[in-house]
Amino acid sequence: MSFTTYSLSWALQLLAGFMRQNQRRIATLELTRFCNRRCSYCEVPNLYASQSELAISEVLQVVDWLQTSGYQVLTCLGGEPLATGLTKEDIAFSEYTTRIVEHATKLGMFVNVTSNGDYVTPMLLSNLATAGLKSVAFSLHTYTRQSLQRLIKLSLEAACLRIIPTISLTLTSETARKIPAIAAHIAAQGILVSVNICQDHGSEFSTARHDLVPNKEQQKYALGALLDLKLSGLVRTNRRYLSKAINYYRNNWRCNHSTDQFIHIGAGGTINVCSERRTKISALSQPDLLGIEWRMTKRNLVESCHNCLHQCYFEAENPDLIGDVPTMLCGMSILSGHHHWVRRWADFSIPLIRQGRLDIDWQLDLEASRNIKPDMNKPNVTLFE
Repeated sequence: MSFTTYSLSWALQLLAGFMRQNQRRIATLELTRFCNRRCSYCEVPNLYASQSELAISEVLQVVDWLQTSGYQVLTCLGGEPLATGLTKEDIAFSEYTTRIVEHATKLGMFVNVTSNGDYVTPMLLSNLATAGLKSVAFSLHTYTRQSLQRLIKLSLEAACLRIIPTISLTLTSETARKIPAIAAHIAAQGILVSVNICQDHGSEFSTARHDLVPNKEQQKYALGALLDLKLSGLVRTNRRYLSKAINYYRNNWRCNHSTDQFIHIGAGGTINVCSERRTKISALSQPDLLGIEWRMTKRNLVESCHNCLHQCYFEAENPDLIGDVPTMLCGMSILSGHHHWVRRWADFSIPLIRQGRLDIDWQLDLEASRNIKPDMNKPNVTLFE
């Protein structure tokens, strides 16, 4: 069987699983809360506690449980899971993450790693590809020409290694006008782009910066442009999030407490409703998701929640399989070693979409580079905002 045929067969199996009602779909695994950045909308690095995080043998047990429980897609995130700093076992975070990717891939899971890209090198990407990584999402936090170009370069390296690259953008009141042009510029390189509206839950993931949440006009402008770009297949965010987010203004969506389409595992090993609402139930105990302890705990947390609109969780409950067919075709082309097809399609489709929306400012307007780099020797030093 050729690699292309294998990719198609594997993708169809994944799709069939997603089509089942109330299917357990996406697990997010917070490998560490360490991060070299301090973003205004993120609380994670402020809660970093090395000794409370799981040893690698414990994480592998958790991955086994997630796979047995029916989760097909695993996203490894942080913090910064690809940093050069050391875990409590004196293993570099990047090596720690690579081992987990390899283990989950052998179990048949589709594995994604989310990173700010600051510590990523071509060699590390090659190691992740060898481990079986299928997807990487680079988060753009510093809106400069240098930062964007670096993530584009890393994404193209990933695509050459048959890893689907995505550059993730956070839609805030400060970035709303820039998002369409940045997204179109990324897509024009044959790279997927995703967007998540800034959250202001003020809990264990997001800060309570209510001023950063884009207003209705800003959301309509940015998400409307992305909805058109979605036609190219190079926007990874699904149509339901892009078109319906405004109906939940301000971040007022509530998940279904009776189902488990998504689940979050914290850096300390707790099984959580999401990155914001956490429990004291240890994933190492391999809890029964149909058992009364989890069901009652989740119900209480959801009913007392003041809501959010995190993209990944919303999409897990609200998949849009028909709308995502072009995106799946782009991803499958990259997985099968044909990124050049995606580039040609981008060369054709992105200019047409831009011409159809003359009300959008597609001119890329980013400030000059700040010429700052992460300190490889002192990973706890804050260098970015």
